[in-house]
Parts: sequence; C-alpha cells; structure tokens
Amino acid sequence: MTHQVISRQHTLELLGITEDLPTLPDRFLKIQHVVNDPNSSSGDIAKIIQTDQTTAVMVMKVANSPPYNPMNKPIGSLSQAVARLGSNETADIALSMSLLYGFAIPAGIATIRSFWTHAYAVGLLCKHLTTKLPKHMGAPDPETMFLAGLFHDIGKAILGIRIDLSYFESKEFRSFGESVIDAERAAFGMDHAEVGQSILTRWDMPEQIIKVVAGHYSGSDCIGAKICFIADSFANEELAECNSIEAAHIALSSGLFEKAEERLIEEGVLPKPEEEEEFED
Repeated sequence: MTHQVISRQHTLELLGITEDLPTLPDRFLKIQHVVNDPNSSSGDIAKIIQTDQTTAVMVMKVANSPPYNPMNKPIGSLSQAVARLGSNETADIALSMSLLYGFAIPAGIATIRSFWTHAYAVGLLCKHLTTKLPKHMGAPDPETMFLAGLFHDIGKAILGIRIDLSYFESKEFRSFGESVIDAERAAFGMDHAEVGQSILTRWDMPEQIIKVVAGHYSGSDCIGAKICFIADSFANEELAECNSIEAAHIALSSGLFEKAEERLIEEGVLPKPEEEEEFED
C-alpha cells in the first residue's frame, strides 16, 4: 500500500500534531446544535438548510423520491420537504451533506462522493437495525448509531490526510474486510478503526459513538459495534454502485432495509423466528 512502512509510534506522533488536524465543518456543528436542542423545531433545521443550495436540493430530491412520494405528488418548498421527511431524516441528510462538501479530503470528487455516500448508507443502516433490537440488548439510541455509522470509516480519511496521501488511491481505501485491517496495521502500525477512535476523541464526540467506531472491526462485545460491522458489510455488498446520498437513500427504502434485517438473524444477533416462538412458549 505504501512505499515506506511507518511505525505505530510515528503514526501516533503524526496524529498528535494538532495544528492542522482536520476539524468538523461549522455547518455540521450548527445542525448538531439544533438537533440536540430540545426547544428546536423543524423550522430551525430548515433555516440552516436553506442557506446551502446543494443540501436544500438533496432534501427536495429525497422528499420527492418514490419511497416518500408514492402518490407521485411532488412538493416544491423546503418546508414541505422537511415536513414530509421529518426532522430526524432531514437532519441526517444535512449532516452528511455538510461532511461531503465541508470536510476537506484531498482526493477526486468521485472518491469523496463515494466515501460519504457509503458512510451515509452505513449510518442509515445502523439507525434502522438498532430499532429492531430489544431494549434489553443495550444498544445506543438510533440517532447515536446513525452518527457512529456516518463516522465509522473516518479513520481512513485521516490516514490519507495526515499520514499518507497515496492511501486515497489505494485499493484498501475502497475495500472492506480483515485484509484491509491487516494491510493498514502492516503499513501504519494501526488500523483505521483505531485512528477513528483517536480523531473522534479529539472532536469530543460522545463515548458511545467512539466505542462503536473503535470496535466495529475488532469483534467487540459492544452490540453497537456489531451492528455497525453488519451495516458496513451489507452496504459494501448491496450498495457499492450507489454514488450519491439520494441513490443510497432510495435503494435502502426500496426493500434493502428489510433485507438487512435478515442479516441480524444470519449473524446470530437476533434469534430465528421459530426459536423466538419456542422461547415464548
């Protein structure tokens, strides 16, 4: 992957230089502030979105897509789009768009779009699959899991930005699986999940999000990490051809959410229906 192997210690030193360490975009932080404010409304989210034409257009596109517009009655205003999607769905799109266009990744636009489209899809899957778990399993709340999914591969971006620019053009950056982890550890002394843990800690993200990102490859006992791993795997298999947030949203809402739920049973996270019936009897 790299011409020169970098030691773990050197990687940690490079990550520890904070002067030019990437930060979250202002728009992301503004949206997060509104989302976390119990006194905010859908109108507050709309006010932020309407100042960014690209995000507003994406929200309109999703709101008018078949899953949200089965009667083929298009809407023409942002306030109507927010009402149709709901505040949480709208915020998820806006947060993802703020990263797509506000987080500086020194790579081609196709690479950047693919990276954040995948992250958005994993976020939606994490959010949806979490709602299918019984409360006693102790999974984080769905919105927390959306953010964990959105940031699950942020360590890859940081490796490329801070450690090795050529990483963005490597097959590992575009791949999934244990071989990627092994290659990263061999080249950098640590993998992108560890790097993700480091940057999210510096960004003061909630501990639950950090724990999911750190453990989504390690076989962690954390149920959130298991969900993220399943979501990541599923997105790589089923959504590899999606090249926009809109396309990922439509694909997932057109039957893939249900297919992803089956993976929870296949992976043993949830019991098979017949086993659940036996338990209830």
